[in-house]
Amino acid sequence: MKRIVALALAAALLSAGARAQNGDAGQIDGATARALVQKVLELVESKAVPPLDQADYDVARKRLLALAPADASSVERPAVYAAIRKLLNTLDSDRHSFFWSDQAINDYKGYGASVAAKLVTVKTIETPTGRALLILPPPITDGTPEAVTAYVDTLLQQVASEPGLAETCALVVDLTMQTGGNAWPPMVALAPLFTVENQARFVPAHGERWPLANLQSIAHLAQKSVKARTNPLEKFRGQDFAVILGSDTASAGEMVAIALRGETGRSRSFGLATAGKTTANNVFDTPDHGHLVLTTALYAYGQQPPLRGKLVPDEPAFGGESLASVRARAAAWATARATACRR
Repeated sequence: MKRIVALALAAALLSAGARAQNGDAGQIDGATARALVQKVLELVESKAVPPLDQADYDVARKRLLALAPADASSVERPAVYAAIRKLLNTLDSDRHSFFWSDQAINDYKGYGASVAAKLVTVKTIETPTGRALLILPPPITDGTPEAVTAYVDTLLQQVASEPGLAETCALVVDLTMQTGGNAWPPMVALAPLFTVENQARFVPAHGERWPLANLQSIAHLAQKSVKARTNPLEKFRGQDFAVILGSDTASAGEMVAIALRGETGRSRSFGLATAGKTTANNVFDTPDHGHLVLTTALYAYGQQPPLRGKLVPDEPAFGGESLASVRARAAAWATARATACRR
């Protein structure tokens, strides 16, 4: 199964970036340093998006190679790591490619399933044309099978236990807390919303476009992570739905947003422009036990040009408009459009 994982970003990643220096100290033996440099260059040059300026990349590449000469018995880890990051900053990835030390990854716990579960919001919103269900899937940065299962199961249990669920006829998906992490768990939970007509695409740096909301891939993940016999969001299959974006919606959150907006003609977005980290990353382990978070693809709709920068909602928030007001407008649109609200 093809998998591109949009990893931690925004405030969470910025704080982790500062702590990344904690794992940069000391030295690397010469052989490992040379293997690390060669692995990074191999991955960048075979899988990553191209550099903004080839000359800048060539300079950064030369400097990186110079730090791990063939005759060196050991090299300074901080210098090598800094040079790798400078190389990554030359890529056309909106500075969304990173190199993390093993210690930094271990230090950064982020949002595991247990933390994410406490942040789930499920509520109903009354409108003149019916009752909408609002679901706010929190971020999750833990990608272990156990964590994904716990996240999806908890989220769907909370939906199923919402007292007014039976009376709802439309859905609003609020992505304002999706600050980055792993996009696949919320997409698994939202699986009933995706169809074969979905227009969201990955645009790999090397290769042909392929579906972002790949139904086969999502179903494969769902088989592993959904404990409930039926997803309570099945009642909204085929219905129009609203999506709420915020300025903190970033990286993995933007991937989820793009997937939902790929249901062209069935979805409409409300709120604020997103953070603008709309590139897709893969994570690769390196010989020094580091982790290369590398931008390997962009996103697009169908055969349109790749998306870049912030996602602008279809219905922007009014100046100073509260989130509650945006939610109410989104719910009113969803209930007015959903055929289930007209029965």
